[in-house]
Amino acid sequence: MKNLFIRYGRKPNEALNETLRFTAIILLSIALALYNPLFQLTLVLVPAFFTALTFRNGILFSIISFLVSLLSVAFVSSNYPLIFFLGIISSMGILVGEINYRKNDMLLSIVIGTLVIVFNIVAVIYIQGRISGTDYVEYLLNSYFKMLEQSGAKDMFAMSFSELKSTIRVTLAAIIMSMGFSLGVINYFIAGSIVNKMNKSLPGFRYFWEFTLPGSALIGVFVSIIGVGIADLVSGYSAEIMLQNLKILYSALFFVQGLSVLDFIALRRLKGILRTFIIVFLIFTVFSYPFLVSLGALDLVFNIRRLKK
Repeated sequence: MKNLFIRYGRKPNEALNETLRFTAIILLSIALALYNPLFQLTLVLVPAFFTALTFRNGILFSIISFLVSLLSVAFVSSNYPLIFFLGIISSMGILVGEINYRKNDMLLSIVIGTLVIVFNIVAVIYIQGRISGTDYVEYLLNSYFKMLEQSGAKDMFAMSFSELKSTIRVTLAAIIMSMGFSLGVINYFIAGSIVNKMNKSLPGFRYFWEFTLPGSALIGVFVSIIGVGIADLVSGYSAEIMLQNLKILYSALFFVQGLSVLDFIALRRLKGILRTFIIVFLIFTVFSYPFLVSLGALDLVFNIRRLKK
């Protein structure tokens, strides 16, 4: 397949030097996360670097970077979950970079990245549960809430830990999907910022402010609600639980739509680092969710960006 392993028009020595620079940044991001838990968010940069590297130089150089990174991490650390996580996010980055190079389709790239993350999370939960013979989801929830309790975060929640754990348990499917979608969006946004800055006059990624859900998304909301009602009547599934999952999932979709509208209206003229910081900050903070979800839903109905033009 054309340009599969080495991009045409790229000199091998230049591509190799660039790969080594990307690899050094990837290792620095991982080292910061290992050094201090406060820097764990630097791990979200890793798949974006692999996406940008694949887009620029091809799969071969990304595989070289991945092997160097994997061996380096394995040499200095016996943190097997981290090594496994590195494999997941690296494969996501490489796959998204190659798909976007060939299709230049933002929504497709984000969906593919989401599916890779979701599939691996579900696989880990299933495999660990089968190996240990216990409910691995329950184990993860207990470990997480024990950590929160030890950190003194118990007073942050209006409901008790047992109530919160029960809520998370019944909405776990939507939470996993939303988390995968958020990581897919962050990966595309950061990788696009890197590639567009490096490519300049050459073709790059589509701009994040162009992101829009298909108009059929609203129809999907109504169809889903009707489907929940039918499932409740026919099979006895809890309509309340299904609606909670749909609420989380559609809120995540509308949130990203609202974020792209905000990027179009207010952020796109900012300098790259500041714009990236604001976008990532908004994704990882809760207070902006209601406003951006509402903005995304309004844009889907009224096409705010067209009115702005």
